[in-house]
Amino acid sequence: MNLGKHGALRPRFLRIFLWSLLLAEILLLVQVSSLIGIVPTMELLLLTAIAGGWLLRRQGVGCAPTVQRTLGTRRAS
Repeated sequence: MNLGKHGALRPRFLRIFLWSLLLAEILLLVQVSSLIGIVPTMELLLLTAIAGGWLLRRQGVGCAPTVQRTLGTRRAS
């Protein structure tokens, strides 16, 4: 089985990168909570989660007609 020149390296690199990102986020969360306190940190987390959900819903509704048109043209051809 030939995976290519770096075929086995890419999944490993991606896994390490994602775990590093997760660790960095947790460390940043701990640092922020030590600076401003646990309750304000949890409030900020909740606020960003709500804002992210709102933005996702807003952008999703905005692109839905485009996706439907694209799917409609692909079915017809």
